[in-house]
Amino acid sequence: HALANSLTIILALILLKDKNKFLFYGVNLWLFIIIAVLSLIAIFVYQEEKQKSIFSEIIYKIVIFLGKAAVAFSIIFIFALFSFYANKPLQFWLILGFWAVIFLAISTNILISIQDYLFSKKKETFLNQLGKIIEEHSPGLITIKCYRGIGIKSGDYIFIIRERVFVYKTFKILFVEDDIYCKVALVDELDIKEVNITNKYSKNEFYSLGDEEKLKVFIKEPSRVEILKNYVGLIVEQTDINAIRFQVIADIKLEEGYVLLCRIGGKNILYQIVNVCLSLDRISENTSTGTIIGIAQQIGDWDSKKVKFDKYGWIPKLYSPIFLVDQNYKVEFELKKNEIVLGCIPNTNFPIIANIDTLVTHHSAILGITGSGKTELAFTIIAKMIECKTKVFCVDFTGDYFEEFKDFNPERITIPSEKAEELNQKLFDVETGKFGAAEEKKSLDGYKQSLTPVIAEMVKKFIESEKNLGIFELAEISNTSATIAMTELYISSLFKYAREHRKDQRKYCIVLEEAHTIIPEDRTMGVEDKFSKATIGKICQIALQGRKYKVGLLVIAQRTANVTKTVLNQCNSIMIFSSFDKTGFDFMENYVGRDMIQAIPNLKFLQGIVAGRCFKSGRPVIMEIPRKDKFTDTPIETDE
Repeated sequence: HALANSLTIILALILLKDKNKFLFYGVNLWLFIIIAVLSLIAIFVYQEEKQKSIFSEIIYKIVIFLGKAAVAFSIIFIFALFSFYANKPLQFWLILGFWAVIFLAISTNILISIQDYLFSKKKETFLNQLGKIIEEHSPGLITIKCYRGIGIKSGDYIFIIRERVFVYKTFKILFVEDDIYCKVALVDELDIKEVNITNKYSKNEFYSLGDEEKLKVFIKEPSRVEILKNYVGLIVEQTDINAIRFQVIADIKLEEGYVLLCRIGGKNILYQIVNVCLSLDRISENTSTGTIIGIAQQIGDWDSKKVKFDKYGWIPKLYSPIFLVDQNYKVEFELKKNEIVLGCIPNTNFPIIANIDTLVTHHSAILGITGSGKTELAFTIIAKMIECKTKVFCVDFTGDYFEEFKDFNPERITIPSEKAEELNQKLFDVETGKFGAAEEKKSLDGYKQSLTPVIAEMVKKFIESEKNLGIFELAEISNTSATIAMTELYISSLFKYAREHRKDQRKYCIVLEEAHTIIPEDRTMGVEDKFSKATIGKICQIALQGRKYKVGLLVIAQRTANVTKTVLNQCNSIMIFSSFDKTGFDFMENYVGRDMIQAIPNLKFLQGIVAGRCFKSGRPVIMEIPRKDKFTDTPIETDE
C-alpha cells in the first residue's frame, strides 16, 4: 500500500503544470521518492529476515506510517490547499472542512482509540461490552468482532440477554490485520432469576464474563456449573435421527465409544462416538481454520425403571450444546433373575444388560479376530446360562474346553477313539471313491446309523443328570468333513430329545466354537465336500426349527465371511469385536448400521459392539467388558 500510494503521488507531482506555485514542491517530490525506495527495501529485507534487525524494524514502521493513504494524501492535500487557495478564504475553509470530515471517517482507528481511552474504565467496571456480532447461526454459534482494549482469551465465558440469559464459551481467537475476532458457542440458557446480575445490561449486547471461577459467581445453581465442565461442543450440519455430527470445541479427552448427552424436548438423549474427522471452520470471509468434527450414533433415552434405552424419534437443534457423560453420572438399576451385566459403555456406569433366556432361544453370535475378547465374553455368558439351569452343549474339536470349564464339573460327551478313527476312514473313502462312491456312501450311512443310538444315549444321560454343562469333544476327529458329520449327529440327537420332551420346558444352548470349521459357508468348501454340504444343510434346518423347542445356538467365529449365512441370519443378537474383514462388514452392517460399522476396526481389546433382541440397549452400542480370571469376579491386570 505504501509503495502504491507514494508512486501515485510522485506521478501526480511530475504531471503538475504549475510546479512553481506548489509550496515546497521539491521537498514533497523527494519525500515520496524516498518513501517509495524505503517501501521496496522493506518488502525484501523485512520479509526475508527471520531475525528482524533494528534497522529493518525502523524502516518498516516509517514506511507503514508515512505510506498510509490517510497520511500521504493528506500531506499533499494540505500543501496544495495552501498553494492554490490561501487567498480565497471561503473556498479554503470549505475545502479544509470537507477534508476533515473525510479524514475522520477513514481514520476509524483514531476514533476508536479515543473512545477506548475515554470509556474503557467505565466499560471494564460496569458493562465490559465485548464487541459487535458479524455472523450469527442462532442461537448456538456466533462470530464477534471485538472492541479494542477488551481482554479475552480462549475458554472464557461471555453472556447476552435476550428473552433469556444465554451463556457462551469462547473457543477461537483470531487476529486479522488490526482486528480481533472471536468465535463463541452456546453452553447454557438460563432464566434471569437464575443468575446474579447487579448492573443494568442492554439487551442483545455481548458482555465478557471471565473464567470458570467468575462463572460460579454468575450462575446461582452450582450443579449447572458442574455440568458445564463436561461441555464438548455443538451440533452441526448433516445431523439426522440416527446419528449426530458435532464440532469439538472444549479441550476435553474424547475417544471412540464415549457417550455424549444432548437435551431434546426436555429429555437427555444419549449418543455414542463412532468416528471423527477434520474439517475447516470459517472465521471471517477470507479466513478459515481447522476443526474436529465427530460422529455419534444415538443410544436413546435412559429409562431407569425399565433399565433400558428407549429410542428417541427426533433430532437436536442445530448448534445446540452437547456434554460428555462420564463415570460421575449416576446410573441406578436392578437386575432380574435371568439378566446379566456383560459390561459397561466405555467411561460410564451405563450397564450392557442381556436377557439370558432370549439370548439362548433366539440364537446369538460372537464375532471377532483372535485375541479381541470373544472368549472372555463367551465364558461369562456360559456361566450365567449354567446358573439359570440351561443345558449347555459346547462343541469342542480343540480339546481345550474341558480344562477351561473344569470348575463346573462338565460332562464329557464323546465317542471312543477307535470309532472316531473308523469314521475318519469311511469319510475318506467317500471323498476318494470313484463314480459317485455309491458303495462308500452306503457304508458311511450304515456306520452313522450305528453311532446314532450311542450318541443319543449319551445326550439323554447328560440332559437327565444334575449337570448343566456338557462338552462334545471332537479332538480325535482329523478332518473337517468328520467334524461336520459328528456335530450333526450330536445336534440331531439333542434336537430330537428336545422335541420329544417339549413339555419339560427345558432350555438348551449349543455353543459352536470356531464355527467356521463346523458350519462353513458353501463357497469356502471344495467340490469334494458335497457330502459335508448336505450335512451342513441338516444343521441349518435344526437352527431354523430349534426355537420351537427352546434349542438355541451361540455361534463363535473369527471371520463372518466363512460361516454359513443360513445360520448367522437366524441370530437375533450379535456381539462384534475388532475385525478387519470387509466382507463381514457388509453382513454386520445390517445389525449395527453404516455409522457404527466404521468403529469396528478401531475397537480396543475387550471392546465390542452389541445389538439385538436380547440386549436392553435398544440400539447398537459399543461396550467394554471386564477381563476376569476364569469365572471368578476378580478382574485381572492386562497389558492392553
